[in-house]
Amino acid sequence: MSGILSAILPGLPTGTWRDGLRPASFRGVPFEVDTHDREGGRRVAEHEFPLSNQGAAEDLGRSIRRFGFDAFVIGDDYMETRDALLAACEDTAGPGALIHPTLGEFQVICSRISVRETKADGGMAVFTLTFVEWSGTAGLLQKKSTLSNLLATVKRVIKIARFAFAVHRVAKSSLGGFLMRAGLGMLSDAASVLAGRFLGMPGLNVLSIGRAIADLGRDDDAVDASTYAARVTGTVEAVAEAAPVEAAIPEAGEAFSSRADGTRDPRMDAGVALLALWAEPEILPLPVDEAREHEALRLGTEALIRQTALAAAVQTYALADWPHADAAVPIRDALIEALDTAAEHAANAGDDELFRAWRALSVAVVEDFRERIQQAPRMVPYDAGRSLPALAAAHRLYRDASRADELAGVTGAPHPAFLPAAGLRLSP
Repeated sequence: MSGILSAILPGLPTGTWRDGLRPASFRGVPFEVDTHDREGGRRVAEHEFPLSNQGAAEDLGRSIRRFGFDAFVIGDDYMETRDALLAACEDTAGPGALIHPTLGEFQVICSRISVRETKADGGMAVFTLTFVEWSGTAGLLQKKSTLSNLLATVKRVIKIARFAFAVHRVAKSSLGGFLMRAGLGMLSDAASVLAGRFLGMPGLNVLSIGRAIADLGRDDDAVDASTYAARVTGTVEAVAEAAPVEAAIPEAGEAFSSRADGTRDPRMDAGVALLALWAEPEILPLPVDEAREHEALRLGTEALIRQTALAAAVQTYALADWPHADAAVPIRDALIEALDTAAEHAANAGDDELFRAWRALSVAVVEDFRERIQQAPRMVPYDAGRSLPALAAAHRLYRDASRADELAGVTGAPHPAFLPAAGLRLSP
């Protein structure tokens, strides 16, 4: 560059454009590239109006950036570089650093890859790569919801409890002859307990529960520890999945667990029964002259049933429809108290992994209930001066007569035509 041009444009770099090129790589794996395609722009919503020659375009923000190009690796050791690039694109989760000679450096995810090799071009592999920009700020995509985190923690707790049973209560390979017969008898007794507790419960999927209970007491020629534990946990878990969408109309005085529309969520009843099963100290009958191995298996089976019942109760209440925040608070407190007790039992037994799992589930319950309580309506006092029909009271209190069934449900009125003159109602 001449001295005159340098004086006029002092900020202009003195080298050529090639001096600024950087070696191409993805996750540190080098490759060569000659051309590239880049897609971007703005996201636009186009609006067209009837009987008008004009339209409108709404700017929804920048589009996600995509990069596509052909890359190649060449040389005597090209196979090692080829395999490394394939692994970088396919086998490693999450974003990685893409360095392009002219575009610069980006955090991207490889969304598509193909590779081509020919005899004519020996010693070289040609890749067609497509990358999608990763910003790291996609909160809704990166952060799990409190509900999904809670459900995943429930599954983890049950898995750890099942493993602890198989390791500490019975032999790892098989129950053996005597314990096998005793264990199958215990499973039959447990099936009777669960059948009496859940099969007659209104609103639950009786067929689903019945099938699981029948499988629990099924007699097999050989049952290993893992199969035994899986039967117990799988049967109790089935109860948590057995509440249908339909619900029964609540009876008088049952508004506490009824939905806002006046119907009762069967999961509420299932949750109560599961918590009662957790709190029951003795589920299986105590035999006379019980051998030590038999006692260990019985106590282990009872513990596994109770532990799974508690985890299933958490899942059941997590999927239930809360009519208002005041209904959720006592259930949350009862669950946390039970989870703390379960964690204490695990600590006393020296099972650190199960202890940590119960503590993690307790935290997940607190987080999920906090989110749901914040979104749920509150119970507030009202005074209508006199008893009114639900339609008239809903119109007066909400200016919305369609909320009559909701109002009748939460007030616990014996009949929709006679609501209490004063009481509690849902906030607007």
